Amino acid sequence: MIERINRKRQNEEGFTLVELLVVIVILGILAAIVVFAVGGITDKGESNASKTDVAVLETAEEAYFANQSASVYTTEGGLVTGKYLRAVSSKNSICLSTADNKSYSVVPQGGTCPAGTDWNGTGLGAGTEDN
Repeated sequence: MIERINRKRQNEEGFTLVELLVVIVILGILAAIVVFAVGGITDKGESNASKTDVAVLETAEEAYFANQSASVYTTEGGLVTGKYLRAVSSKNSICLSTADNKSYSVVPQGGTCPAGTDWNGTGLGAGTEDN
């Protein structure tokens, strides 16, 4: 019985070290390709999210402007209070005209407002951002 088991074990073949190393190298190359491919997908998602956020802010501002008898724009806080937005944006900010609040710009969060605008339209400057 023991002799029969020993004979069967002699006929078994395994993988050589070189074969195992080749498989590991191939798996490593495939993993690297997947990591770089997924990295590009995240960048596109962040860019698209920012563009969508700008469109939402612009739509909310235009809806607010259309519903106000004074025909002025408001801050993000005013849009949230008026229920035009659910929450203040974490990606972009609104800069209002310092003269009359009849124009606005959407800028990236932490960016600077264009000339003639500031965070709340009162001429107080960039340090008064309300979000």
